[in-house]
Amino acid sequence: MAPTTISRTSRRSARSLAALLAATLLASLGAAPADMDAAAAALASTAPAAPANTATAAPAYLDAARLSPGLRAELAGRSTLDPAAVLEHGDAAKRSGGSILPAPTLTTTIAPTPAKPTASAPAYSGRNHVWSPALGLDRSVAAFPCSRSRAPDMLVYRWGCAGRNNVYLFAHAGGPFYRLHNLYVAGRLRKGMEVVYADGAGRVHHYRIAWWKVVLPTNGDFAWAAQPRSAMTLQTCVGRNSRYRLVVRLFETD
Repeated sequence: MAPTTISRTSRRSARSLAALLAATLLASLGAAPADMDAAAAALASTAPAAPANTATAAPAYLDAARLSPGLRAELAGRSTLDPAAVLEHGDAAKRSGGSILPAPTLTTTIAPTPAKPTASAPAYSGRNHVWSPALGLDRSVAAFPCSRSRAPDMLVYRWGCAGRNNVYLFAHAGGPFYRLHNLYVAGRLRKGMEVVYADGAGRVHHYRIAWWKVVLPTNGDFAWAAQPRSAMTLQTCVGRNSRYRLVVRLFETD
């Protein structure tokens, strides 16, 4: 097929249509050209709009206040900041007319976790005394002879009827052994709870709970019996009208 031939009339029509479109476009932008040909020429000669200045922000570590005057002047004339050029060494510094800040070494420093203060073990000393933070005890211990018939007072007593290797301490549930009673009732009495006892000679003994039982007062022979190893027994009342006895057995740990 032969190429299409465009007549002079067609070319003039095309120019007229372009001029009309240009006039319409400029009018919408608030311009009013003197004639159509001038508007068409203006539209044809208009170059694409230059892109807006999209200068890249300097990295946070480039503090402008610390840059030399020469370097600030150089950077101000750049449309796009090249961090690599700013951070060059040697000849680049001479060309800029001032010193160039080196890139900082970025390191992650993890502060050491402060060591938790080690709670020093309490120093126990004394005579005829009992301690137990777990059971709320810090009390003097009074003697309760096997021959005594008078009811106990609100004290912690060591019973004189107990056998060998059995430090037998008892007290009222509404008195010094109230926490022992309450822990048992609440189900929070635990094996391993510690009780410390200083005997009449000032020797300090450490005991830990091994087991416990609840019995009638008439069934407690096992509680005060002699033991094959160093032990402690704690006794208090439990139940309605103090009907039962809570017997807790501990063994010495050192």
